[in-house]
Amino acid sequence: MNSIALIPNIHKDKVSEITRRMLKIFMDHDINVYLTHEGADLIGEPEMGASSDEIGNVADIIVILGGDGTILKVAREYAYYEIPILGVNLGKLGFLAEIEASEIIGNLNNLLEGNYTIEERLMLDATVIRERKEISTFCALNDVIIAKGPFSRIIEVETKVGGNYLETYPGDGLIVSTPTGSTGYSFSAGGPIISSNLDVMMITPICPHLTHNRSVIISSNETVFARLKTYYSVVVLTVDGQQGFTLQDGDEIKVSRSKYKTKLVKLRKRSFYQLLNEKLTGSQEV
Repeated sequence: MNSIALIPNIHKDKVSEITRRMLKIFMDHDINVYLTHEGADLIGEPEMGASSDEIGNVADIIVILGGDGTILKVAREYAYYEIPILGVNLGKLGFLAEIEASEIIGNLNNLLEGNYTIEERLMLDATVIRERKEISTFCALNDVIIAKGPFSRIIEVETKVGGNYLETYPGDGLIVSTPTGSTGYSFSAGGPIISSNLDVMMITPICPHLTHNRSVIISSNETVFARLKTYYSVVVLTVDGQQGFTLQDGDEIKVSRSKYKTKLVKLRKRSFYQLLNEKLTGSQEV
């Protein structure tokens, strides 16, 4: 390992102190360290700041200091470079983070010595089609959401899988998620939790007005086509809860597996089910 990128969420408590500590450890091991410009400014080392392109072209691993939101943002931004990422949790639940801030020192030796594995996570491509023209495309690790704005009127989302009609969902919207995203908004909307190693996508209606509407799990090789039907409500396409795009009546959203995958660095021999138990119950197996 020659180069590491450190990407801190500058709004987290004590992140400058943790960033400096990790920077010193890496530099003591003769590793080239790159920071985002805002991260470099945070610790008073502006000359160490680098652009996304520079980081993407030189980093062997990206270490993220933040919560799941920070990890989702970095995963999308650097997906095209296919660089493994290690999440250090400075947030709350932290389903995507591998270690907590208090575990950094005890785990960095494994990283430096190459004692880790890489877990690949499915990503989605979402394309907005308006009047038969593709007008915008997004990449998601968690989910693609079609949701109405603050007004009370329901919307309808006509949904097809491949060329096969599935359902027209009346309600507040629709979620298409990966297994990674099954612990996010989809779970809050009543969807099941899916093991992260399954190669599937899930369609979950949001507050459906038909009692038989439940989540549908499909192969990741399928393509979902969701056509919006609304005359009154403001409707937004949201990607990973972070990117938004205003939709119009008749817009079609095509969601399919991306050719890119998020590569997560795993330092601990912890199964998905152990992680789930820890995060949802707050307990740890001894």
